Amino acid sequence: MPRPAHASSPSRLYLGTSLLALATLALEVATMRLLSVVTWYHLAFFAISAALLGTTAGGVRVFLAKRPATEEDLARLLHRHTLGFALSAPLSAAALCFLPLQA
Repeated sequence: MPRPAHASSPSRLYLGTSLLALATLALEVATMRLLSVVTWYHLAFFAISAALLGTTAGGVRVFLAKRPATEEDLARLLHRHTLGFALSAPLSAAALCFLPLQA
């Protein structure tokens, strides 16, 4: 059966996944640097630990999925999660900069 013209090719999915991982890593490094300057340096290690916990939770969720994702599911999920990342990254950076931390 021929694929529709709007279907994503596997190389586009790999490129999108790679760019999302790169953006996530860049945000993590920027958050770590900002936390180490604005607050106590050991909070930067907490940020890395929380990010690694989230990455592990996502991996466990994929492993425990009832059925493997199809190519169309992957394109839809990549779009949805990339949009969520794009919306949450500036909000979390603003919260980090403007909310005071209590000692």
